[in-house]
Amino acid sequence: MRDGFAHNTKQASSPLRLGLPTRIHAISCGRNFTTALDHEGKVWCFNSWGRPFIFQAASFDPSIPDNAIVQVECGWTFSAALSSSGTAFVWNPLEGAVGNAASQRDTEFDNAPDEDMKGMEVDGVIKCYTWTLEGIEPLRLPELPHLDSEATHPRLVKIAAGDQFIIGLTDGGHVLKLDLTDINQPNAIKELGSLFQKRLRGWEYVSRFILNGYRIDTL
Repeated sequence: MRDGFAHNTKQASSPLRLGLPTRIHAISCGRNFTTALDHEGKVWCFNSWGRPFIFQAASFDPSIPDNAIVQVECGWTFSAALSSSGTAFVWNPLEGAVGNAASQRDTEFDNAPDEDMKGMEVDGVIKCYTWTLEGIEPLRLPELPHLDSEATHPRLVKIAAGDQFIIGLTDGGHVLKLDLTDINQPNAIKELGSLFQKRLRGWEYVSRFILNGYRIDTL
């Protein structure tokens, strides 16, 4: 049985430090999970505070400059990452292949006698039991549509995520939106990937939007 902060419903009544083996560079929170980027460019998933794991996908290999992850972002139920080349990825940390792998590993840890796997709090520090998830790839988001721009090949430089959608900003100042409806479903990665491949769903250029009652025209 799980105990301590290995259980994802365990609450901290006061601030506690996470006993991680690395320094965290950036962090983003979803509905009931967190995604972080450490100072080495590794992507961390926190489905619970006590058992965070590194999502070591081949797509995130920092030894390849274009693959280096520069931003992580959480929507309501999904995580996203942006590479230095402007490629964006999404995955559901609690469902599908990643969620299933994490749940299976949790079951293995629950049945192990090692007390270090429980994520107990000692002197204000949660003793995190960390592990690495390999062999699973996130969903690569489609290429950008043709955009009128001074840049020959506009690329994404920033992303923001919401409830089943993601927003992108290019180096040319364009704002785009991608519909991720059904990202919560267990087979979402396969189905959304098929829609992207068939070009039945893709990035939409947002030329106008409303902010605090004022219309904003993008480039």
